[in-house]
Amino acid sequence: MKKIILILWYMIFPLCIYAAISELVFAGWGVLCGQAAEEQMLPLTALSAGLASLLLGGEYYFARRRRGGGGKTMFCPIFWIVVSGVGTCLFFNALLSFLPLSWEEYGEVSRILYHPPLAIQLIGMGIVIPAAEELVFRGLGYYQVRQELPAGAAVFLSALCFGLYHGNLLQGLYAFLMGIFLAVLFEITDSILACWLFHATANVTAVVMTSHFSLQYGKMQPARLAVAAFVGGALFFTACSKMMMIPGSKGQKIRCKLACKRIFELVTRKNTEK
Repeated sequence: MKKIILILWYMIFPLCIYAAISELVFAGWGVLCGQAAEEQMLPLTALSAGLASLLLGGEYYFARRRRGGGGKTMFCPIFWIVVSGVGTCLFFNALLSFLPLSWEEYGEVSRILYHPPLAIQLIGMGIVIPAAEELVFRGLGYYQVRQELPAGAAVFLSALCFGLYHGNLLQGLYAFLMGIFLAVLFEITDSILACWLFHATANVTAVVMTSHFSLQYGKMQPARLAVAAFVGGALFFTACSKMMMIPGSKGQKIRCKLACKRIFELVTRKNTEK
């Protein structure tokens, strides 16, 4: 029972800090300027995320220091992280569009998110908010839960919390799938920056495809969805195969087969680091 409470604390505490800072920012805006309009929601959310990132980033640093830092690392070229972020956004969104799900709830959210100018969208959704979310769900949530659970259970729990956090079924499913990949990426790279770069790239892709190219998955024709799924899937799986090459001792790389075996061992073995 004590272990369950501890795990829940690890997942909930950073999210509570983020939520509390957000509430303070919106309350302060309400006192000074009145109720926030739709076009002000994203900037205020980004401001909350930025302030939370400062506090949570410090807590993440000290959490790593308390537990000795370090750990397993794996070389993941920046280029392939970016490619996988683009591919994941296209692939998962296209796949979800083929499911018989209602887009009405997401339509209300997207109207608020995509109402501000493009620059605000790119800074807010593409840079600042992913930083805060990665610190909450991977840097503090997954990292600390991983000390108590095997990798597979920790990946699932962090992805589930990430999905539930988004508040509606469509975004929740997308975030759950993203959360699985992000947790695995953190597990094999031990780098919060790699997760932030992947998350930021996926969000920037969504912003550009929606705002610049006026592509909204819920309203796209099946042929275009199929193309998006094919292109996104090709980018995603190609990038994953490249990222799963581990540098050998003489600069050579172990191919995908051995990397997959390593990930399988990470997911199935008991936590031996406790």
